[in-house]
Amino acid sequence: MKVQYIYIGLILFFAAVLLFSAYETATLMADKKQQDRSEIIKFSHRVHAELLIECADCHSAAPASTSSKDNLIPLKADCALCHDVSDDCALCHFEDVYVKFEDPEPSLYFNHQYHYETLGISCETCHAGIEEADYAIAEHMPLKDNCMDCHDGGQASMDCESCHIETKTLMPASHLVANFEREHKRVVRSGAFEAECASCHMQTFCQDCHESAGLMFSTHGFTRATPLYSPEAAGKGTTSLDRVHDPNYKFTHGFDARSKRTQCQTCHDMQTFCADCHFDGAGVASGAFKPPSHDQPDFLMLAGGGRHAQLARRDIENCMTCHDLQGRDPSCMLCHAQ
Repeated sequence: MKVQYIYIGLILFFAAVLLFSAYETATLMADKKQQDRSEIIKFSHRVHAELLIECADCHSAAPASTSSKDNLIPLKADCALCHDVSDDCALCHFEDVYVKFEDPEPSLYFNHQYHYETLGISCETCHAGIEEADYAIAEHMPLKDNCMDCHDGGQASMDCESCHIETKTLMPASHLVANFEREHKRVVRSGAFEAECASCHMQTFCQDCHESAGLMFSTHGFTRATPLYSPEAAGKGTTSLDRVHDPNYKFTHGFDARSKRTQCQTCHDMQTFCADCHFDGAGVASGAFKPPSHDQPDFLMLAGGGRHAQLARRDIENCMTCHDLQGRDPSCMLCHAQ
């Protein structure tokens, strides 16, 4: 009985640890919640845009800013150009609410002066939709796709280190989704390899998981095997994934289906994809399907073993794609007991 109580105590202890960890995580996530500026100040970007007020009229420090660490929030002096800020605080501030705007630690290198003054890029080009919103939120910050319009390896560098301060843990939000490992195939099949994947991954990256696959890509109409170098920069060629497995894989895929089923499921739905050939769909999940040769009347015969013996002597490896030939397969042991 004492041992039983010890086990119960350990289970309760670990359960308490897990609950505490979950609570701490939830608390940290709550602390990191984006500041709601609509509860701090009365303001509307949309109204100011309708009055044809330029972004730089309020964000006066932005045109000369050369660092992402610069605080570009409008100063009281900027507001004073149009508003009487000497007496009527309630015009912009809620009663007894005087909270400083949060200034998050930047994760990118950025030079507003170069983009705005030298290149002549408008604020709305990067901060899309801000002119139609009241308050600026995270969604109004530039997305990677916006940056890649210019940072394509031709017009501007597409090296991660050019913009990102920290690259060791750098990962797109889409990769943090729980089922991304299985669903990333949809991105590749949509032809987005060059536009999205290739900005971080070489084509050989796929081989780390698809190690048995002969990945074939095409560029400028020429099909080639996965190269040992980085893909071409976007904008200079179109790269698409044409073929995953070599032409003879149909005859040997059983080896991988038995030993690497999880890898197969990254791209294939085992319930439907396999049934296209193994048309006994009800047996796909249990592995009960069998090739047409097994249904021939002469497949099993007492005299000479029948057709299955001929097939085994001709190509025993083909049998191994489904059967364990080390003496543990029930189908074989029925006759080959010795």
